[in-house]
Amino acid sequence: MYSVMNNTKWLELQSVMIKLKDHSPKWRVNNLENDYTSNWDGEWHYHFSDGGFKGIKWVELKVDTEFQREKCMEL
Repeated sequence: MYSVMNNTKWLELQSVMIKLKDHSPKWRVNNLENDYTSNWDGEWHYHFSDGGFKGIKWVELKVDTEFQREKCMEL
């Protein structure tokens, strides 16, 4: 099994979420190797940018507002 997104796509997702500032949704990821699903996190600068995107099976966004929904649909 492998991630279907490349580093460019992961960085694009991160960039859009950072631009949303306080409106960015929380996220969690699932690990390819051990199937571990992380806790919900809202910090896009550090935790999501370690360059270890190859180990991510999927990312889930927790959309709480219509504004977040609209912005996420634009991705």
